[in-house]
Amino acid sequence: MATCPKCDYTRQPSDTVPDYECPKCGVIYAKAIAAMTQDALRQQEAEQAAQARSERAAKLKARLTRPKTVGIVAGTVLVVLAGIVGARQYTIHSAQEAVEARLFDPDSVKFRNVTLSGDRVCGEVNARNRMGGYVGFSTFAADKIQGGWRVIVDSEDASNAWLLCWEEQ
Repeated sequence: MATCPKCDYTRQPSDTVPDYECPKCGVIYAKAIAAMTQDALRQQEAEQAAQARSERAAKLKARLTRPKTVGIVAGTVLVVLAGIVGARQYTIHSAQEAVEARLFDPDSVKFRNVTLSGDRVCGEVNARNRMGGYVGFSTFAADKIQGGWRVIVDSEDASNAWLLCWEEQ
């Protein structure tokens, strides 16, 4: 007595179809078994591939979570961030020095609301005049040009440039 691999029909002695064919669904036993074997092989290969991917991921995770690796990655990130912040502060400081050079008493200069936008540094500056008194905060804009800075202090151009700095933020 044969059982069909597709529909689980158990062949009866009274069935009239050939012995290699299922009387209920008509499938050829050998073809159904071959197809099921192929499906089983594909399934097994897929499971093995998934297992291999899982093992590779576990190894990579183990490597990345080692204290030494974590320290190296964190250190690299900190160095890059420090470089970015340092470069930004250097640019602002350089522009402030250029503004100070344009004023009567560079030692008395006070800055506020200083911002960097691209190659332009904008803000407000206050310094002593020739009489020794502070004149109040004025807007300034310093544009990076080849070899230095183009500085505009307390004019409509500086106010417009300063507004542009704040709009770009």
